[in-house]
Amino acid sequence: VASYSREDTKFRINFGSCHDVREPRCNEESMKIWDSITARNGNLWIWGGDNVYADTRPRSFGGVVRQYVNLSQPIQNFRRPLFTPASPTTIRELYGKLATIPQYKNFVKSIGKENIVGIWDDHDFGHNDAGKNYSWKEESQQAFLDFFDVPKESPRRKRHGVYSFHDANQGKVRIIMLDNRYHRDDYSNKTGDFLGEDQWKWLEDTLASSKAKINVIVSGVQVFPIHPLRSKYVVEVWNRFPAARARLLNTIVRSQAKGVMLISGDVHYAELMMANCTCTEKESKEKIPFHVPEFTASGMTHSWAKPRLIRAFLQFFFESQPLPFRVENKYFLGKNFAELDLDLVENDLGSSTIEYRCFDMFGQVHLKHKLNLAELKSFNAEKVDLETCECVPYGGNVSKSDYMFRIAVFIFTIVLIVLLIFIVVLKLVKLLWVLLYKMVEQPFAIYFYDKEKLE
Repeated sequence: VASYSREDTKFRINFGSCHDVREPRCNEESMKIWDSITARNGNLWIWGGDNVYADTRPRSFGGVVRQYVNLSQPIQNFRRPLFTPASPTTIRELYGKLATIPQYKNFVKSIGKENIVGIWDDHDFGHNDAGKNYSWKEESQQAFLDFFDVPKESPRRKRHGVYSFHDANQGKVRIIMLDNRYHRDDYSNKTGDFLGEDQWKWLEDTLASSKAKINVIVSGVQVFPIHPLRSKYVVEVWNRFPAARARLLNTIVRSQAKGVMLISGDVHYAELMMANCTCTEKESKEKIPFHVPEFTASGMTHSWAKPRLIRAFLQFFFESQPLPFRVENKYFLGKNFAELDLDLVENDLGSSTIEYRCFDMFGQVHLKHKLNLAELKSFNAEKVDLETCECVPYGGNVSKSDYMFRIAVFIFTIVLIVLLIFIVVLKLVKLLWVLLYKMVEQPFAIYFYDKEKLE
């Protein structure tokens, strides 16, 4: 893949998430993704979480059955979680294995380890969907910081959580990495929180102090999705705690920070989403529009492209349901990584651009979208009434009745398809039974016929 020239105004960020270093996902073919990433000649790499998969689960249907079916203790066994938590030793071993993968070592050598930053999600934190009650979170944090070569005397070593920021491109770009695990409440608490008050204060201060033209906020889980099935029951997203999600968006749009955008992972596919926001100017009382985009890149070693049945199910869901934050229904279900190409021309918002591209593991582009810096939050915060700032989905608001109707149609269609498949299978079984019966019956009939004829 041809790389762009690195001029003073240009800065390239590559990012990805969900990277398993265990077999069978980690193999010679899947690791080719690192060759494609290296070929992009980026300036910065962002790990978006699930950088290794430390917890374990059965890899086959039979393994799941054996884990949950135990006649001696049926109730206790059924309550067991599907994933087994990882120990700190296991987490360190897997980080060590990642560091020794030849293709990754070559990438680190080409970009420089100081230009690799990141955050964690649940599987590299230590347990699927885990939060503040995870037993080894302190030990897991130290293993994470060791992998990123954070000095032993760094204040990050004493902080509760791995959140941090990284200034790049001579201060023109600030990467703000949130920890949505260490302090996250249990999902049974509907008024719970992801960050904890200390991290909220840190985020507000980090945005307020930023002089960067671009502020990239990295979250291990998606921020924008609000579809009832998708955001409340199936996957982990910020809308599991609606108040925390609203607080995050308010913190972003009412801050002094300019050019704010989001990066997320977790879901094993790539996606482009956008919020349309406005703030009212103090003097003219006119509304100033701007975008806040969210770029999801997830599934470096595994994705929902396989098995085909799940891919078809997801495609039907995405095509049939209202997903108002998604831009032009842009998504990609294959293994992927992404990049942001920033062209930041000094004192010229009209000429400064951000181009998003999503690549498959072989470096082929599947999604792309270009934004002008002037389309993002680029005005002086002192000139607007920050209390008037608000955001709506890119595709407009969707009513609750529309969601319910689309969900009902979706469920009805799935049930109908399953029923039709069941009927077809029954017909085939019946046909097979008839054929077998005739095949067994026919030789006996011939035998008795020939015997009578001979007599």
